[in-house]
Amino acid sequence: GMNVTMPHKDSVAEACDALSATAARLGAVNTVVWHGDALVGHSTDGPGLVAALQDLGVAYGPDRPVLVVGAGGAARAAVYSLGQHDVPVSVAARREEPARLAAELAPLGRAVGWPDTPLAAQALLDDHALVINAIPLGMGDRDRAHPFERLRWREDQVLYDMVYWPAETSLIRDVRARGGQAHNG
Repeated sequence: GMNVTMPHKDSVAEACDALSATAARLGAVNTVVWHGDALVGHSTDGPGLVAALQDLGVAYGPDRPVLVVGAGGAARAAVYSLGQHDVPVSVAARREEPARLAAELAPLGRAVGWPDTPLAAQALLDDHALVINAIPLGMGDRDRAHPFERLRWREDQVLYDMVYWPAETSLIRDVRARGGQAHNG
């Protein structure tokens, strides 16, 4: 088998012979395995996120709304898995249609406007207890300012950065420096 990362999760899903139910629902895979002569795509990002949040003791639930930043394969997996736990999930993405489609994966999901100013980003942040970053800003050569950097984070607010390399992104450093909690995915 093999693991798949951005930006290939959607196109690899299309190339698989079969998809798990979750991967089919999301239209994205992060793991491909041989089953006989068939390549079967799976999406484990969402359950992995939920397990990581539980291991870290990060609270989520009906009274702790979550903001997912992005609408790609990892973001959709996060929205879908959190939605199965009755979590109100907001989705912010640069394009309105992908944000709306991702938000529809959670019963309590809603698309919100992309925060194109620091004031809009702060207002969006203030309404959420947990922020899941599922966009590649901060990863390798994409290391430019993230819309949620340089904001006021409360000590009870948590960032979970699904970016896996580098281990400590500029966003993680910034959130910790400004009073919030931050974890790497």
